[in-house]
Amino acid sequence: MVFRCYYITFVVIEQILRIVATSMDSLGPRGMFYLAAAVSDFYVPWMSM
Repeated sequence: MVFRCYYITFVVIEQILRIVATSMDSLGPRGMFYLAAAVSDFYVPWMSM
């Protein structure tokens, strides 16, 4: 099983959110998008990955 970990800076996230919000502007008050995040608060040793 292969796990991939992606690193995205907050600058990139802000740019993506700005593009999405601008694209959805034509929907007016009917437009809505959801954001979700998962944060792990446990340690996994490198050899166990």
